[in-house]
Amino acid sequence: MLELNVKTMIKFFRTIRKDLMEKNKTGKYLKYAIGEIVLVVIGILIALSINNWNEERKEKLKEQKILLQMKETLLDDIESKRPFSILETAITSSAIISEHLENKKPYNDSLDYHFGNLPAFTLFMPNMSAYDNLSTIGFDRISNDSLRARYQKIYRFYYKLVGLHSNDTSKKLADDFGQIYLNKFSDYTWLVHAKPVNYEELQSDHYFKELVKYNMQSKSEFLQWRLDTRKEIEEVIKIINQELDSTKQ
Repeated sequence: MLELNVKTMIKFFRTIRKDLMEKNKTGKYLKYAIGEIVLVVIGILIALSINNWNEERKEKLKEQKILLQMKETLLDDIESKRPFSILETAITSSAIISEHLENKKPYNDSLDYHFGNLPAFTLFMPNMSAYDNLSTIGFDRISNDSLRARYQKIYRFYYKLVGLHSNDTSKKLADDFGQIYLNKFSDYTWLVHAKPVNYEELQSDHYFKELVKYNMQSKSEFLQWRLDTRKEIEEVIKIINQELDSTKQ
């Protein structure tokens, strides 16, 4: 477009110069030639400015699309509250079971519900589509330096920390409980109930009691990590919304 406009201008001025030369108006020709040069330069600068504005507008639209994708995937990761409720239930049940076993409190049927909650865990599977896309095309597509750094930290620090615990530590804990439940519990249904075959024996089982304590501590830490991650995501989404508003202007 810029090349076409310049060629059109030059062709137009060339026609006028030719007419002046044919009429032998040398003085006017020289003045006109100088004016023509000035006008051509101004025309080129204006055309370049318009071209640059169009390119900047295109880049803003591309960034806006990327920001929207970032926001959508982050919202996906914090939309469900079920992982938090599962962890909170497991922590509460661990505390109740630990307190009963340590203090040798008598058995009652309500404990079956809490025994059933001990192995509970959640797999952490974040939506990686926007992050993977930016890894391919370059994170410099995000013009806000602070947003770029905080967004990458979510995936490179927070998600790795949460995923390590969720998908490894919690899974191992569930497997450890599963082995014990095969031998020392009957009628076990995950997150529903588990009835101990010999409750008094569990009160003297040092390994099981320590496992329950570790389960409570581990899941408490994991819940806090998830809450911290959620808080950081919410802060990053606020910045994304600010950037989206600015790119619309």
